[in-house]
Amino acid sequence: MTSLLSDLDLSVKIGIYSDELEERGLVGRLVGNNHQTMNGVQLAGVFNRTEKAYGVSGAVFYNKLDKSYGVTAGLVNNVDKSYGLNLGGFNYLHSSRGINSGFVNDVDDSRGINLAFLNASDKSIGVDYAVFNYTKNLIGVQAGIANDVDKDAKGVQVGFMNRVGGELKGVQVGWFNGADKGTYIQFGLLNFHPAKAGLPWYKKFIPFIGSWSPFIGWN
Repeated sequence: MTSLLSDLDLSVKIGIYSDELEERGLVGRLVGNNHQTMNGVQLAGVFNRTEKAYGVSGAVFYNKLDKSYGVTAGLVNNVDKSYGLNLGGFNYLHSSRGINSGFVNDVDDSRGINLAFLNASDKSIGVDYAVFNYTKNLIGVQAGIANDVDKDAKGVQVGFMNRVGGELKGVQVGWFNGADKGTYIQFGLLNFHPAKAGLPWYKKFIPFIGSWSPFIGWN
């Protein structure tokens, strides 16, 4: 325990702006921090720009991090590779392995948990919980008012409206459910199967239109 504490940098640095290549400890700047590597806690009144951040990065307005191992918090978080927790109004991430919470989460490759008003991603492996969820490919769970998968999904959608534009392997639970193809079960008022070619449009719904009782549709 003593050796562990001796390795920690408990220094505190306060100022206007810092562009040191490497910083350690607790760093607070009125304007911003610009580092290649940060080990510890960096706080800024405006922005943080860091290539590798280990610890906590907090800025009132903007965080731009190439790699983050820890917690990132700010109005806008722009992170290339994130391993940890992102808290902000808007989270823009290329790759995320952890938890993202904000008004909008825009993630190219998400593996973990996304909590927001709007979640959008190219690929989501994990849990997306929001008012509106959109992803191109899903492996996991979407829960919200409207859930939309542009291509293929393996997992569960729970919401008022659920849609899978490609192949679904899993379950849809909601008032309105739609899947183009796949092996799945739907629990809802209206379950739509647009891939049933040659049928009149009203026969693509299971059950019939106007029903007010829960039903099960299958393909």
